[in-house]
Amino acid sequence: MNEWNGWMIALCMIAAWWAWVDYKHMIIPDRCHLIGILLVGLRWLCTGYWTWSGLGMTLFIGMLDLTLMHMLNQEALGLGDVKLLAWLGLFYTFQQLSLIVCIASIAGLLVARIMNQRMIPFGLCLTIGILMTSVMWM
Repeated sequence: MNEWNGWMIALCMIAAWWAWVDYKHMIIPDRCHLIGILLVGLRWLCTGYWTWSGLGMTLFIGMLDLTLMHMLNQEALGLGDVKLLAWLGLFYTFQQLSLIVCIASIAGLLVARIMNQRMIPFGLCLTIGILMTSVMWM
């Protein structure tokens, strides 16, 4: 098993956990994001690998989050799926992240159709996209 596969397995295990949390509670808590960010940092410390393509996305999402929080006078916005995509942009390349979003969108349509609901836990669909993209890139 090469180094990339080990990091993907670790990320997929974390993804399965937050998918379960999102499925049960319809929210991705900040502690899920913290664990993911710690994984990205650990990967950077161990390998020196960092995808700069996601940094711009992360900064944009962070600024958007702060701006909306200031405008709406709320403590937290709960943009869990958006925050998730932001830190995933530091782990995956732009092409991989695009594939994750495409697969997650298709999975979201299928899950909504199967569950016969309008509101679905999109973190579950993102996890499907992450798992399928990781398998394709291994």
